[in-house]
Amino acid sequence: YSKQVYSYVQTRGSIPLYWQQVINVNYYPRLFIEPNINTKESFKKHFDEQIERYKGQIVINLINKKGYELRIGNEFSKLIEELYKGKITYIHFDFHKECSKMRWHRLSLLIDQIEDDLIKQGYYHENENGEVVQEQNSVCRTNCMDCLDRTNVVQSVLARRSLNLQLRESGVLGPQQKVEEDKSFINKFNNIWADNANAMSLQYSGTNALKTDFTRTGKRTKMGAFTDFENSVVRYVKNNFMDGRRQDGFDFFLGNYVVDRNAPSPFITVKSPRVKFLPFALIGSICMLFLTLFGRREFSSSLLIEILFWIVLIIGIIQQIFSNGEDLVNKPSFIKPAYSGSSHQYGGGAPIQLNDITVRKDKEK
Repeated sequence: YSKQVYSYVQTRGSIPLYWQQVINVNYYPRLFIEPNINTKESFKKHFDEQIERYKGQIVINLINKKGYELRIGNEFSKLIEELYKGKITYIHFDFHKECSKMRWHRLSLLIDQIEDDLIKQGYYHENENGEVVQEQNSVCRTNCMDCLDRTNVVQSVLARRSLNLQLRESGVLGPQQKVEEDKSFINKFNNIWADNANAMSLQYSGTNALKTDFTRTGKRTKMGAFTDFENSVVRYVKNNFMDGRRQDGFDFFLGNYVVDRNAPSPFITVKSPRVKFLPFALIGSICMLFLTLFGRREFSSSLLIEILFWIVLIIGIIQQIFSNGEDLVNKPSFIKPAYSGSSHQYGGGAPIQLNDITVRKDKEK
């Protein structure tokens, strides 16, 4: 085969609004959208730069259409409609809803929605003489909340679609052949995408990416779902109880925080003694419940009352832990979260009342 060059460019990026998630012991942190006066200007600056650099934009939003992700998705679509109506292709594909219960074949619905735009988009092709035969006319800008797991799955599907077209045009594949038929090659291709997902996820979340079983094999498996559960537990622990110090490291090395020798130590925090006591009280109560359940005693009404006492106490302590979650988690010390209990300010320091911010919680991911 003659030497020819093909490429296909994609981008991924967070929703370009001023927003943040504040950890509070719950699996899903609280989501806040800042009422920042610079939102429209920053939004437009971002997409103007993307259009100048990559031409057309096919924006693929994969976040949930309900629960706590709903509001930020609505704000995203509203600004695109207001500032770029007719100039940007915007698709909101609820990944979790459409692909729930391992129905991953339904990703084809997303591809079908944007097929005409993908045909117009094309890809870059340079022939053996160094002449540009075809240029890519747009990029797919894909996002979820963290732009890791869902985003990587969809980007790998788009990449495989483009690869099939490129190999057919070059003559490596026949008109009806698919790269998936070469098991050795497609395994390498899938593993590269899965390794790419893991590399980014490790930097951001501290674990491998989720859903990589589909990326590697083209199928969603029960073993893969169990691995995702393990990674989700590790992420929960790290996000709530370890990430504060990591964020301090980022802020220090990026110059966001400048040491002031005359200022009080940022590591001094004041917490209620009652709040500090709660985790120990929970552990102690659970131990007492197990001792009561498995102690060598005959069952009696007094034993039942004792068991119920410890159960009720454990439930009460857990409720208190979730009610005081922001005081128990490991928050950054250098730059306080804008909407945390210890700070109600953002950006320029204008005070923000939490009551004025709509907060939505979601119990599914």
